[in-house]
Amino acid sequence: MKPDYLKIKLRPPNKNRKHIEMLLKKYNLRTICDYALCPNKCECYNNSELTFLILGPYCSRKCGFCRISTIDSSPDLDYSEPYNILKIAKILKLKYVVITSTTRDDLPFYGASHFAEITTLLKNNNIPVELLIPDFNGDNKCYEIIYNSKPDVISHNIETVPALYNKFRQDFSFDRSISLLKWFREKDKDVILKTSILVGIGETINDLTKVFTILYNYQINILIIGQYLQPTKNNPLVVKYYSLDEFKLLENLALRCGIPVVVSSPFARSSYKASSIKSKVVIESACGESVQI
Repeated sequence: MKPDYLKIKLRPPNKNRKHIEMLLKKYNLRTICDYALCPNKCECYNNSELTFLILGPYCSRKCGFCRISTIDSSPDLDYSEPYNILKIAKILKLKYVVITSTTRDDLPFYGASHFAEITTLLKNNNIPVELLIPDFNGDNKCYEIIYNSKPDVISHNIETVPALYNKFRQDFSFDRSISLLKWFREKDKDVILKTSILVGIGETINDLTKVFTILYNYQINILIIGQYLQPTKNNPLVVKYYSLDEFKLLENLALRCGIPVVVSSPFARSSYKASSIKSKVVIESACGESVQI
């Protein structure tokens, strides 16, 4: 049974949320907030915050903790998607846009060019962009495409510890994800790198400590730690619900391992309050000392 602090209090939709839902429908756009049943959706929509989900509604791989449907090939890309995202960004007067996607192994460059087109379009309109990217099957050419579009933050989620990949991320590789983060760090010592991990699926503190140390070694700027919540009855059960005190302990552990900015709480997700978290990296860099959330 979920502890009380994990029971979401539904908030009535305000005019911002209703407006966002209307715009998404009008311009045929999706958000990960909706498709992944994010626990923060109501709060974020009410605050005119959202994370766009590009490359279609289906994924070519399957993670155990995700509810997005899996098929071998999604419909063709919607080439109006970049322009429609820009339209919504302008209508809502968004000062920061987060873009993520399904994994599309069936597309040329795995959809990296579509990410880059959206990023360039938004940046040309003076809108900062954070990209939460898939692993692109470890293709360095895709990394180059992403890097050259100059996003403000590059995020890639490792999701869990190496020992649980065979159970929860069978189509993925921890080493491949770490190599991606390593590539961007070696390419640019100043690029802001971010990753996220879910807990409560069978990991140990020793597992987490090893991962935090690896992330520090590759100079990851931001780590998000959140509670795994079973999205449907077909997904794996929660092994452990971490207490609020335990989340604070995980935050302190990651900070002691050397990661500068750590967000650790039950509902923490990779793009939650992304703009304010990014600004903490800037503060940390200017002060030369770690910033605790």
